[in-house]
Amino acid sequence: MQRWTAVVVGAFSLVMIGALVWKGARRSLTTDALGDGGPESRATGTTESKEGGVLDDPFFAADFAMDGGLLPLLPAAGANPGADLPSGSPKMVRFGVILVQYRGAQGAPASSRSKDQALELARSLAQAARTDFKAQVAKGDPGSMDDAGRIPRGVLEPPAEYALFTLSPGAVSDPVDTPRGFWIVKRIE
Repeated sequence: MQRWTAVVVGAFSLVMIGALVWKGARRSLTTDALGDGGPESRATGTTESKEGGVLDDPFFAADFAMDGGLLPLLPAAGANPGADLPSGSPKMVRFGVILVQYRGAQGAPASSRSKDQALELARSLAQAARTDFKAQVAKGDPGSMDDAGRIPRGVLEPPAEYALFTLSPGAVSDPVDTPRGFWIVKRIE
């Protein structure tokens, strides 16, 4: 009987510790923790913001984190958000993205195009996206979206972050090589 009680108490303790760690990790993604949240985020400890965004949808974040999609869930340890960005760069932007995967990229099927073919396609999509971004999103790979929501500094890899946070609103980047494939990003606001 004592052994059974010890097992139950131990399991309960592990579940509680796991829940606290998980809640702490989710809380670190709040807009309040990023310095932009209001009383709603402080009261609820959620990742919701008034405008919405990719970090607001746990299914989106979990799906893409596991599937090699758009965003890692947390910044790298010791990351210094925006360290290489020019002064005056925004702390958070709303963006859209076109993904062009290639063999060997995270989440890309084995039957994906070669990296050279992907770069050629990404360059043509980027050129056309400057006049009609939404139409080019439809030609991109799964994970492409014309409005991915808002994202703060310090979440993306440095080349993708630099490309996105140095664009002016409405501008579209050239292809950027990321671990998930080539990205063409548009800064919405």
